Parts: sequence; C-alpha cells; structure tokens
Amino acid sequence: MQRDEMLPFFLQWRGIHPENACAGCGGSGRKGYMHGSTWRGGVGHTGRAYDVCDDCWGTGDKTNKGVDLRKMRDGERQRIAQGALELLARRAGASLQDCRAGVTELAAELERMANGRKQRARWFYQVCHEVARTLREGLNAKINEEDAG
Repeated sequence: MQRDEMLPFFLQWRGIHPENACAGCGGSGRKGYMHGSTWRGGVGHTGRAYDVCDDCWGTGDKTNKGVDLRKMRDGERQRIAQGALELLARRAGASLQDCRAGVTELAAELERMANGRKQRARWFYQVCHEVARTLREGLNAKINEEDAG
C-alpha cells in the first residue's frame, strides 16, 4: 500500500477530516524544520529536525489547533521576570509600585555598564544587559497586568 492510499486511514484514525488536514504537517502533528531550530527559533544546525508542527500545534487539524507553545513560552518568561521583580521589591522592603522608578533607573544604569568601556570579568557585559532586559520585562508584565485589571 502506498503513502497516498494510507493517508485517509491515518487521518481517520486521528479523527481528522481529510479536507481539514494541516498543510504544514499533512495531519501528522509533526513536521521537519530545515534550519534545525524548530518552532523555537534561535540557533539551529544544518540538519533537519522534527518537532511539533507550528501551524496546527500538534493536532494535525487546521480547524482545531492545539496550544500555541510559542505564546505559552513567552508568557511564562514574562511571569518569571515579573516574579523576579516582585521578589526584588519585597527584599528592598517596598512594593513594586513604590520602587518602579528606581528599578527603571537601575535598568538604565546596567545598560550603561554593559557598554564595554572598562575591562571586566568574562560575561559581565552580557549579564548586565540581560539583567536590565529582565527588569524591563518584569516592569512591562506588571504594567500589562495592571492595564488588564
């Protein structure tokens, strides 16, 4: 039996109407990414890598998509940044609202420190930049949550 002959049986087994099969994965829920970094992006490799399909998010059905893992990952990063910022504020003995201006100024100072003018320990500049970015993400997460509430 050829692949084309097997496909309708496969789709039926998965509960997918043939007309609704995802174009990205053909209904399997997985697809090959040529750049190797899959749906996550970032650094890849030259080989092909298989992972969950980012068109249907694993369901194989274009009309019934799964959870968008990219959005879920990004939301989790934002919650972590917000939690780190709230911990920082509590340890300073203040509320996040009270120390928002100080945290903003701290992030700006860290960015200035990350400019590379002075000889520092390995990874110092990258860490300064990422701490500043995390502080800003935490502030933005809090602002977005306050706007929603």
